[in-house]
Amino acid sequence: MGSEFRETVYIAIGTMLIASVLAFFSVGLGVRDDFADTRNKQIQALHNTKVYREFNMYNGLEHSVDCTSDISGYEVVATILKYKNTEHLEIYVDKDSLGNELYMHYTDVRENTNDYSREILQNRFDYTHVYHPMLVYDGASVKNITAPQDKDHTSAVTGIKFVRVN
Repeated sequence: MGSEFRETVYIAIGTMLIASVLAFFSVGLGVRDDFADTRNKQIQALHNTKVYREFNMYNGLEHSVDCTSDISGYEVVATILKYKNTEHLEIYVDKDSLGNELYMHYTDVRENTNDYSREILQNRFDYTHVYHPMLVYDGASVKNITAPQDKDHTSAVTGIKFVRVN
């Protein structure tokens, strides 16, 4: 009977050790998940800050008489030149100096590189004209957007629309 009692105690101690190791392992996985969650939130915040810094000057929201978001025709040219090879970004300008619209997607740029040279664009957009910028999110049509869109932390900028004010 003494050996059975001893074996039972050894089994109980072994079971408690295994349970404590499993509990420690479980707590460790929970902490690891918390660290991963925190790191993912940091990465998302950095990404959102980068996008905000890059595109905030084009976030004109609603246009008003004394709008501080308006930009000149040359700034429109600079924007087109900056983003003309960006794959997932469209640019739409409702009127150039001659009253024609411009729709730009990177595939158009690859097919018609001469149409997007600095000289051609500067001739097309007069520096005296004023444009109101508006960001387009999540693949909405840059031509059909007429008011600022609602967005959340998962929204991605997919276009910039410029509406000529004067």
